Amino acid sequence: MTSNSTDQANISADVLLTLDETLQFLGISRPTLYRWLAQGEITGLKAGKQWRFRKSDLQAYMARDPLAATDAPEELVAAEIAALKAALPNASDPPIGHIGAQTPGSIEAVFGAICDLAFALHASDIHLEPVRLADRSDYWLRMRIDGDLQEIRRIPNGLHASLNLCIKQAANLDLAERKVPQEGGIPYRHADMSFVLSVASLPTLHGESITIRIQQKERMLMLLETIGITPEHPLRSWIGSPSGLILFSGPTGSGKTTTIYSCLNEIATPERKTFTVSETLDAVIPNTTAIIVNERAGMGYGPALRSLWQHDPDILFIGDGSVAEAAQALPAFALTGHLVLAQIQAGSAAAAAVHLVNCGAEQFAVAMSLTGILSQCLARKICTECKEAVSMDASHPLLVHARELSKRGGLEMPAEFTLYRGRGCDRCRNTGYRGRIALYEAMEWSQSLVEAMQRRASVEELEEIAVSQGMVTIGALGIGKAIAGETTLDEVFRVCASRSQAML
Repeated sequence: MTSNSTDQANISADVLLTLDETLQFLGISRPTLYRWLAQGEITGLKAGKQWRFRKSDLQAYMARDPLAATDAPEELVAAEIAALKAALPNASDPPIGHIGAQTPGSIEAVFGAICDLAFALHASDIHLEPVRLADRSDYWLRMRIDGDLQEIRRIPNGLHASLNLCIKQAANLDLAERKVPQEGGIPYRHADMSFVLSVASLPTLHGESITIRIQQKERMLMLLETIGITPEHPLRSWIGSPSGLILFSGPTGSGKTTTIYSCLNEIATPERKTFTVSETLDAVIPNTTAIIVNERAGMGYGPALRSLWQHDPDILFIGDGSVAEAAQALPAFALTGHLVLAQIQAGSAAAAAVHLVNCGAEQFAVAMSLTGILSQCLARKICTECKEAVSMDASHPLLVHARELSKRGGLEMPAEFTLYRGRGCDRCRNTGYRGRIALYEAMEWSQSLVEAMQRRASVEELEEIAVSQGMVTIGALGIGKAIAGETTLDEVFRVCASRSQAML
């Protein structure tokens, strides 16, 4: 056989796939394939405008071990595990997680130690970000504890790539994809409770950043009493109504979803048809049918809500009332015999009503359909381990401002009281705070508010009317909690400042 015929035999033995066959073989989209080609992740042959790919090259690419190329140095891994364990509130406690338990001394054990520390500190989020200062590069580990983002430590940059791959692998993300954001989840058990670590990756200037949200499924379906909604609270009568519109407002991370899910868990029964329409599903609520909004697939809020008219619902939950199509549909459902619960971003209860109109709902329809609005936020509690009394003169500007805010919000401060603060200790990481309490502002809709809404009253006027009818604002409630020794005036003013800056 000649040399030429031998080369032809070798080529024919190596199967060439077309572009469409390659997409099907790899299970990826056309843009992803082109991006991999540009990045040099895979190679192909091009004749004119036609691409061909060797099947053996594709098989070798799929069989590669992404972790093998970025093995972490053993000395860095050991030092990092030791540092993370030393940061535990009680260093003598045994490991409480399960990630990396079977592979001590590995990069998985580093991730497990990070999770152990997050649970020990009662963190809600874990943030891992590559940073570069002057000639030094680090992997910045921070955690959100009681609503505040706190620096934990700087992880050596030599662990960045391997730790990222470890987390992405556990969350079933595409290990080779580093140029587009990805999302995934990791099931997690702690103290006989089920959690989900919601992982989100994001490409940044210095590499991939990863954020992990710690979500407990059981906490999303709590009894209303356990989150501060007493049997006498107005929300109880609102959700007991056969129809009407109930709005839930507050900043991100204020517990709105937990409150709404707890309401649905109480009122969704086999005798009532209940739908939830949202972009994500944080927990499976018994006796409900969940609809996941996906704009890219053509299933936005508009098509989803229009289709529900044919399904005879009794109760609806809308995840984002700020979307124009949802804002327009909310009053229509409420005015036709349905009970509608909707989440909306606004700084206060009064601002939520005005914001709904600004998002596209008709003024008259909003005024006639509303039953009530619940605005909420979370304030940090004083650490009980280092709590101490604070002496403050009655003429102190802080107290003068507190009296004005409290009176304007519907609550008179007593003549004499004692304020407290947290001195700072190891248990609260020297912040003076440990844990959080919920503050609720309940605006019960009335005829006076209907008339004010119809004449396009301002947020301030709506709030004044509601306070005159018995509503207590979050600022006044917070001051009451400070007088009761549960939080501080500084924390109340911080919460009120963040609410005043919220979207109206």
